[in-house]
Amino acid sequence: MDDLGGQPLVWFDIASHEKALTPKTPVETFYNDIDDKKVLDELVGSLKSQGYGALWSKSTYAAWRAVESTYVMCERDEAILVQAQQGMVANVNKLIEGEGWEGEDAGGYGECKP
Repeated sequence: MDDLGGQPLVWFDIASHEKALTPKTPVETFYNDIDDKKVLDELVGSLKSQGYGALWSKSTYAAWRAVESTYVMCERDEAILVQAQQGMVANVNKLIEGEGWEGEDAGGYGECKP
């Protein structure tokens, strides 16, 4: 949540007990490139709530130091807008400059380019 300024995203539907969240607008947020209603119903129906506390937890281990990692930046992502993604990548770049980190903009919804 630090990269979000400590503010919940607009699509967060936080439970009254503040222990879980679900998306207010799952189709628009996660599946806005899918037109097949049957597929959409299946995907939305499979969503589970996310523990809200997990978003506030501080990382205690930098897994990227031991495991090769990739971040695919998606310009049309509605869950985390591209400006926020760029900010997250910039923060990582400051932390790990010179440690083999490379970023490439895949564009679109997450279509990976070779």
